[in-house]
Amino acid sequence: REAFGIGEYDKKKKAEQKLEEAKEIERRKAELASKLYTIIQDEKPEEPEPPKKEKEKKKE
Repeated sequence: REAFGIGEYDKKKKAEQKLEEAKEIERRKAELASKLYTIIQDEKPEEPEPPKKEKEKKKE
């Protein structure tokens, strides 16, 4: 009934619902970010290789 605007519309109840949804979304974002960070850490090599520098040798 509320969706069609026929029944009573409780603004406070709706605001609380939106707040709970926002909290749930933020919690899920934090959880996913944590998982992603863990995956990235797992994929890193044990010891990073130093950057390779190409030395140009001129033949005379």
